[in-house]
Amino acid sequence: NELTKEGGTVLVTSIQESADLLEDMHVKDTPYNLAIVKGPKSFSGLWVYKDDHTDVRILGALAKVCPQLVGIDAYKETIREQWDELKETSADRAYDRVQSTPVEPGQGNPEEPFSFVMPGWETMEEALVVRPVSVGGGFRGGEGGFQPERNEVFKKWSTRTMRPVINFETCTKCTLCWLQCPDTCFDVTPEGLYDSDMESCCGCGVCEDVCPVPECITMVHESNFNDNSSQHDHWKRDRDGYMAWLEEMRAASTTEKAEVGRTHGFYEVGQYEKEFEQTGVAGDD
Repeated sequence: NELTKEGGTVLVTSIQESADLLEDMHVKDTPYNLAIVKGPKSFSGLWVYKDDHTDVRILGALAKVCPQLVGIDAYKETIREQWDELKETSADRAYDRVQSTPVEPGQGNPEEPFSFVMPGWETMEEALVVRPVSVGGGFRGGEGGFQPERNEVFKKWSTRTMRPVINFETCTKCTLCWLQCPDTCFDVTPEGLYDSDMESCCGCGVCEDVCPVPECITMVHESNFNDNSSQHDHWKRDRDGYMAWLEEMRAASTTEKAEVGRTHGFYEVGQYEKEFEQTGVAGDD
């Protein structure tokens, strides 16, 4: 009854008397009326309609307690059009039988009503605000190069089947891999080279396709790797060791391509049909 205005009416369906109901209704500072349509609860569960005439009985009671809203004759005419004369009779009887009791200030349950502290937008920020990813800064936080900020939660690397392996010795710094990468995976090093961030790379192979230098970027199957460590850091730390490792990765890639061809992405018409033949899986399985 919190929203009931002074002199207004609270209309309920109940088998209890007004004195019993007031024990559960909070005290108000202004007078109002409590109107009761006698009857048990009508709600019987989600999507269940009892058709016990509670709906039309409430309409009849409304015409009695709030005649300025709609008159009883208008309600009865509508009920006849949409239902039948039996429901019209129920509305008419509810109009005659509804009980209205004045409730004075101070009557009712003296307990403090439920109160809630509504959260502000800052408290609900996760549901209301999508924070942009900041621009980024220097490579590894330094002055030179550029390293973009990336989403700390959404990582794509777990979906890839191949990753790019980079030959920093033959890179011409043409920027094509950096420009064309759809996931902004490449960090610009202080010397102008491009190190792929393996936390962000999904293995699409675009960088290999756009690179103008033969075998500068080679896509290698993910089964050859155990972590997402930086290739540039490896190269800077141990150039000879990195170049030997690079040759191993190239050899693994060459062997795989010679045996099964390119294994990532869609690369030729009829590809899926060939895969079905190789695996023995039918297209409708």
